[in-house]
Amino acid sequence: GEIYLLTSSPRELSLAKLGKIGIDANLFSRKFYSDIPGIGSKLEGEAFDYVLKKSIYKAPQHFSVGDRVNSDIIPVKKRGMKSILVHGISEEADFCISEINELEGLLL
Repeated sequence: GEIYLLTSSPRELSLAKLGKIGIDANLFSRKFYSDIPGIGSKLEGEAFDYVLKKSIYKAPQHFSVGDRVNSDIIPVKKRGMKSILVHGISEEADFCISEINELEGLLL
C-alpha cells in the first residue's frame, strides 16, 4: 500500500509542521498540499476527489486520518472512504483514536 499526505496547508508550512512533530515527509509516497493548482478544498471535498483521481485505488481502499470532523471525516465518508478521527470522538468516523501514535496498532 501507499501512504498519502493531504493537507490544507501549503507545502513549506506542511513540511515545517511535520518536522516539528517528528514525522519525516519521506514517509509519504505522495504529498498533496493546498498550494497545488486545482486541488480544491478539503472542507468542500474537492481535495479528496483530486486525490482519488490520482490514486490507483478505489475509494473504499482509502483511509483518511484527521482531527476535524467537518473537513477530515464527513467529506471522505461521502466519497466512500474510511475515516479515522484523532483527538476526538464522533459517530461520523469509522474509528477514533486519542493520539496519532495509536494509528499503527489500528491498521496492523
